[in-house]
Amino acid sequence: MTLIPPQIISFRNGIYQGYIEDYYPQGLGLFMDDNLVFHCSEWKRGQYNGPTAILVSHSKYMYGGWENGVPNGFNI
Repeated sequence: MTLIPPQIISFRNGIYQGYIEDYYPQGLGLFMDDNLVFHCSEWKRGQYNGPTAILVSHSKYMYGGWENGVPNGFNI
């Protein structure tokens, strides 16, 4: 389990910039998918895990806590 310093990695559905551990996003990272949706989150084994902001477009967004890839707690 080696934490690789921040890098830019191309996935099949978007581009990720941040830390990688065992080929999964880990820690603070940014992801922009093919639909130009911007995801800023704490990651754990490739899933949202912590404070997350998702910006879609035209002032549409979601912000809140996530745990193991699922919204958890108060989200707006």
